[in-house]
Amino acid sequence: MLVLSRKVGEEIIIGDNIRVRVLSIHGNQIRLGFIAPRDVAIQRQELLQTPRKPVQARDALPEPDAVVSPDSTAEQTELLPSG
Repeated sequence: MLVLSRKVGEEIIIGDNIRVRVLSIHGNQIRLGFIAPRDVAIQRQELLQTPRKPVQARDALPEPDAVVSPDSTAEQTELLPSG
């Protein structure tokens, strides 16, 4: 493990495209800022250790091409071409 000391405003560069900047220090709390490509996942360790429930909200939405029947309680909106 590499251990470094940094002051507020100083950065650590990992590889060619990841930067970690110390934003602030208040007591024993340190705020860090990360600059990385979108394909690099940055996660807090405690979130990785906690099992998460799968998101069910997507299952509740109708498919984009789904047809809503006229006797449905859902409000229908007709889209007209502009111009």
